[in-house]
Amino acid sequence: MRLKPYKKEICRRKKVHPLKIDNRGFTILEVIVAVSVLTIGILAMGVLQTSTVRLNNNAKGITEASAWAADQMEYLMSLPRWDVTSNPVLPVHADLAVGAHQGPVINGYDIDWFILDNGPVVNGNVTYKSITVTVSWSNLGTSGSQRSVSLNFIKAQLI
Repeated sequence: MRLKPYKKEICRRKKVHPLKIDNRGFTILEVIVAVSVLTIGILAMGVLQTSTVRLNNNAKGITEASAWAADQMEYLMSLPRWDVTSNPVLPVHADLAVGAHQGPVINGYDIDWFILDNGPVVNGNVTYKSITVTVSWSNLGTSGSQRSVSLNFIKAQLI
């Protein structure tokens, strides 16, 4: 009986690339690339956070200015158009007189309004007034830029 020769394929050592002899850790190049990617990501998040805070501050200013403008507009709309204590035809409340009016400065918000007579004249009176309320403020987050919000309404005379 003849014995078969021993298989050489089983005994042959696995060929290993000379640069990948030890596979237990990371190379310095892999570490540098990983740290660079992480640094760029953290810096991007920092820029995103900064712009979010700035835009949030801007939105807060617009919201507060709109609330002050609406408050002033409600006050002006609640005033009697004509002074009923004297002649109901001619006198007008001082805050509803035609022209520009300077209001108070509240928490850094400057409130102004402008009154204009519009519409046809009935019985010697203009039938409605246009009211524009403008609230302006200085936006401290963006190097003191001036911002403003305006509301336009019409106050009609009830005939």
